[in-house]
Amino acid sequence: MTEGGIRLQSEGKKQPKLSIITVVYNAVSLIPGFMENVLAYRSANVELVMLDGGSTDGTLELLQQYSNKIDYWRSEPDEGIYDAMNKAVEYTRGQWVYFMGADDRLLGGFNKVVNALRNSHVVYYAKVVLWGDIRGKAYKKYDFIKMEICHQSIFYPKKVFDYYQYETHYKILADQHFNIRCFADKRFKWQFLDDLVAIYDTRGFSANKVDTLYYQHYNHMVKKYLGLWVYTRYRFRKYKLMRKQNKQNGKGSL
Repeated sequence: MTEGGIRLQSEGKKQPKLSIITVVYNAVSLIPGFMENVLAYRSANVELVMLDGGSTDGTLELLQQYSNKIDYWRSEPDEGIYDAMNKAVEYTRGQWVYFMGADDRLLGGFNKVVNALRNSHVVYYAKVVLWGDIRGKAYKKYDFIKMEICHQSIFYPKKVFDYYQYETHYKILADQHFNIRCFADKRFKWQFLDDLVAIYDTRGFSANKVDTLYYQHYNHMVKKYLGLWVYTRYRFRKYKLMRKQNKQNGKGSL
């Protein structure tokens, strides 16, 4: 294990409002551009925590070079991106937590959302650029079966992680499983803020992969966390889509 950062050089007295978490592995080509972007948003209210999975391509050396600009970084082996994210939360000091990839970019609305963070029982979420389009709106339960809310749009109160962690057996969509559980938890409210906070890089780890296990468990998730009414609508929607597809394929009605 290797660690570094401003925190180890001088203990700050003020608790930051928000912790940005970025986990990396063999990302040496991405670090300079990431740092150029994210450091413009780092402040007394916003700390930067980075966790490296034991890179061998020069990433560790770059983290060491940026030690006086990163609040805390650590390099150690992990069991994948969601294991790293779970561990990284433990190293944060902010009241809220925000995850971004080394290939994502923050936008001006990020600061507006940070200023709006007030209620520690509220998960705040905003808009992002995804696949070249601006995405984001106020979500209802049923929306969770029609789309996957972008992780880079969400600002979690840290106390959420007192109750939940990312389930690491879901290799691609553990964040969506996490969100469904949080959304269903009556201890927390979700509030949409109409601000554009980030560009999500669609070339990232999860952008073009399929989480087979997640979809095997999806019916059960919908029924358990979103309720029977949402589950019934979901099944009816799947039935209609199947009928439409069969007609298009010339198979007639079911």
